[in-house]
Amino acid sequence: MSHFKFQILVSHRLSPVTSDRVALIYHLFGRLASVVAKYLLQGGKVAVVRCEELNLSFHFYRNKIKFLAYLRKRCNVNPARVPFHLCAPSMIFYKAVRGMIPHKTKRSQAALALHVFDGIPSPYDRRLRVVVPIAMPDRVALIYHLFGRLASVVAKYLLQGGKVAVVRCEELNLSFHFYRNKIKFLAYLRKRCNVNPARVPFHLCAPSMIFYKAVRGMIPHKTKRSQAALALHVFDGIPSPYDRRLRVVVPIAMPSQLR
Repeated sequence: MSHFKFQILVSHRLSPVTSDRVALIYHLFGRLASVVAKYLLQGGKVAVVRCEELNLSFHFYRNKIKFLAYLRKRCNVNPARVPFHLCAPSMIFYKAVRGMIPHKTKRSQAALALHVFDGIPSPYDRRLRVVVPIAMPDRVALIYHLFGRLASVVAKYLLQGGKVAVVRCEELNLSFHFYRNKIKFLAYLRKRCNVNPARVPFHLCAPSMIFYKAVRGMIPHKTKRSQAALALHVFDGIPSPYDRRLRVVVPIAMPSQLR
């Protein structure tokens, strides 16, 4: 995988999605395998790292009994033949994904562009890693993004030529306590043009537009390159068609205690 693109909202044609430890500690084995299998069949390329930290539902003893039963399966005629007992977490995950794909057809053999790793080998340790919210347990809160951190990540990605769509802007978090942020925003609302108050600055109150203005402030938006780079879509809530697309989160935009 020589090329890597990242989108906050994954479109129908995407390059690899890698999962980071930030939420791999919350990723469920089966859910992540089903998401990856569906994405591979749509023509995507996926790399999953830190497979050893994937979670299995139910308690440890039940999963231990199931795995020991799997290890006892063998061929009575010649035990050297199948089944092959894969014990590496990455290969167990690969086999789970392959079992969700009709891998004996030509289309599916071409679709198995899956790379799985224990740990984070090079060059994936230098790439942006994202998580898969729908592969997490239902009890895990998904919106932990800090406003400023996410804006800086998005601004940098836009300058690299990417296209981004950010949804649920109303659920972004601001650092520090509520009263400090309230005072800052009220001071912003008092700013006006003394000559003609109908002129700039325009006070944007929608969370999505406030986020858009924050990203634009991190980009030299008056140059031709940067104007072309502002391919940013921001929304309050999840409008169509983004409600039917795979949504991911950005680990480095989360509070440090969650990373």
